[in-house]
Amino acid sequence: MNFNARTGFAAGMLLIAALAFGTSAWGDDDWAVPRRKDPFPSGESYLALLLPYSIPGIGSGVGFVFYETNHWFPHRAYVVALTGDVQGTFTSIEQIPLIKKRLLVDLFAANLGTVQFRNYTFRGMGTDGNRYTLLEYDRYNYYAPQLTLTEPNRRFDVYFQPSQSETRLTRVRDSSGHVISDFTDPPGIFARQYRAGLRLDLTDEYYDPRKGTRFVVEYNDSPRQSSIQPDFYTLDYRLSGYVPIGKRSTLALHSFQSDAIVRQTGETRAAALAQIDNLGCQPGDATCQASQTALINNDMAAHKNGTSTTLGGDTYLRGYPANRFQGAHTLYVSAELRINLTEEATPFDYFFFRDVRTGFQIAPFYEAGSVSETPGTLGDRWKDDGGVGIRLITASGSVYRADFAVGSEGFVPTLTVFYPW
Repeated sequence: MNFNARTGFAAGMLLIAALAFGTSAWGDDDWAVPRRKDPFPSGESYLALLLPYSIPGIGSGVGFVFYETNHWFPHRAYVVALTGDVQGTFTSIEQIPLIKKRLLVDLFAANLGTVQFRNYTFRGMGTDGNRYTLLEYDRYNYYAPQLTLTEPNRRFDVYFQPSQSETRLTRVRDSSGHVISDFTDPPGIFARQYRAGLRLDLTDEYYDPRKGTRFVVEYNDSPRQSSIQPDFYTLDYRLSGYVPIGKRSTLALHSFQSDAIVRQTGETRAAALAQIDNLGCQPGDATCQASQTALINNDMAAHKNGTSTTLGGDTYLRGYPANRFQGAHTLYVSAELRINLTEEATPFDYFFFRDVRTGFQIAPFYEAGSVSETPGTLGDRWKDDGGVGIRLITASGSVYRADFAVGSEGFVPTLTVFYPW
């Protein structure tokens, strides 16, 4: 980050921190949309399910999900245990108050013994969704604690999250699942990242906004672990607007931009990358050689330009698999009509699922996005999708979300908790 960017970001952090600790004296309703509900919900809830999963680009199997909020002390927590193509656990406990309504801590860990990810052959928008390899790991460990400085109405959040990951690549397959390369003694790959952000929330509710605006600026630092890798950071900007429609429905609008800024390039020489990305191809094995060439080309672009926040998955371009579109710069826009069919306060207890239902929602949506290697070409090519979401809104602050999206490459369902934005 250059001097001006560092200075501006640091000044913004200090300003938001000062506002966060001083805003309660301003009279909240005098300058922002009044809150409909307490941004620190205290309702207790839980959900326990055994269900099959199928995640495009990841795999399928059976998972056990346990999610609960506010039992014994204020927090929200979940455990996801997976078997099948993915084996391991995701564990998170969030919103633990170190200082009541002022300082919060989140803890997240992923510990997987077997997992595979799609590695798309080319970066950019004009790529074939069927051209990818499957990278198979026998170790994927990821840890990410987070501290959030806030204030009683959660108008301002300042957060910081260091994270580290350790992976070990053992096998490369083609898109049909056939083994291209098998590593007998693979090395572990270690990485660290640092994330810091400012969040300004001028909406009527923190978890289920129906009126107002929200702005987030986020800095993600990816320092190099060796001279082979690039040393870069990304700056992400998110702007959301919520326009009331009728008495209880909302038109939600969202725009997002992410830019990678490289401090030092990584290894970009084709001959050197051929040694690093050596898949052990046998002479005449065209499939393996094509995969190795694609891997080299991807690494060359990533090491030169860095990688911004990707498109695809459960947040941005929901009609495409996770990490489908990659580049150094990202742009995304979306509109979602959240039609609230009910507005209530109905407790329910189905043995495996307990909470207080406050609303049921249908949400048709449309979204479009673009990635590029240079800022000047961002927006030249776009991909879009559309679909509909079904959401259960609860008093615990949880939004149980099922989205069904269709893009140019097919149909993608999503089942998760909380709004995409």
